Amino acid sequence: MRNITRADQLPFIALRLLTIVLICSITLLALADRSIASAQTSGTEYFNSVDQSTSDSDSDGYDDTLTLRMDVDTTGGYVDVSVDGYLSDLSEFLIASDFTFWRIYGEDIEYGILTLTVTSGQPGEYFYYLELYDAQDNWEDSWIGSAYLYPTGYGVASGYQENFYSVTPNAYDSDYDGYNDSVTLQMDVNTTGGYVTVTTNLFLDDSQGYQVYSDSLTWTVYGQETEYGEFYVTITSGDPDYFSYYLELYDDQRNLEDSWSGSVSLFPLGFGATTLPTATRTPFPTGFPTPSPTATPGGIPPPDDGGLNGGVVAGIVMAALTVVMAGIFYGSRAMRGRRTADARIRELRAQMERWRQEGFDVSELEDLFK
Repeated sequence: MRNITRADQLPFIALRLLTIVLICSITLLALADRSIASAQTSGTEYFNSVDQSTSDSDSDGYDDTLTLRMDVDTTGGYVDVSVDGYLSDLSEFLIASDFTFWRIYGEDIEYGILTLTVTSGQPGEYFYYLELYDAQDNWEDSWIGSAYLYPTGYGVASGYQENFYSVTPNAYDSDYDGYNDSVTLQMDVNTTGGYVTVTTNLFLDDSQGYQVYSDSLTWTVYGQETEYGEFYVTITSGDPDYFSYYLELYDDQRNLEDSWSGSVSLFPLGFGATTLPTATRTPFPTGFPTPSPTATPGGIPPPDDGGLNGGVVAGIVMAALTVVMAGIFYGSRAMRGRRTADARIRELRAQMERWRQEGFDVSELEDLFK
């Protein structure tokens, strides 16, 4: 009979140690699970973030599906949460709904995914509403948002045709400088259907082929009736030029239906604004002597835009002095003449008195001095 050595006992010792390690690990995991489970009942859950994206589920060229990726956190250890999602149009009619649930751990990132699809209706802005519940179906939080979506099948051609019936350019002068700087493009669009909302894109290029303006316009047309859409374009800078315009017509499903092109001559704003011309001296006819810069024919002082010049003032002063001197001269002569006449009259009167005393009849002479 062979004796059992220590080497023979090693496998049994290793097996016992492995069994002890497994038992300890299971015990620790159970304790940790009870600890986290106890934290689950006392936490608060909330939306940390909601990322949204749209996609085309039916490959018709238009996004009809909204995908929401939600990160929910809790103040506890871990918890199972669920989210209900609702999608409605502008009139608050329910379009789609969905729900999902997953487990979250504290503030770690664990995404939940919701998918909402528009299956009918019109293109437009749709609103979604999310409600968050914990494992006991207690309401915890909410989130709202919106996205622009198309109904499924929207990209399928309707079979109706839209076309430009007429495009009339009307150039005009917006700043009244005498040059046309603006143009109105008046478009009449028809459809073979009842009515449809159409969109027209405008591109305006100069004669070198550079695009100088672009715009877009949307309106509704009814059959063969006249409903004008109008573009208003003004050239604000650059040089006068012939400008080419190009129009693209799309239906409500973004199908290209028609196109139109033309050209118009336009000037930039303010092109007709001018400054006052510089005054120039009119030359004298051949054969006449050219006057000096300070003299004019006939001795007339040159005009002065600033008012009376020195020559005019001097002439007025000399004329006034002449009048005053003439008045003084003739007035003094008149005074001397009057004084001389009075002395002679007195002498004649004295002589007549002497003749009367001598016996002469002087009655006729007296009549002369009455």
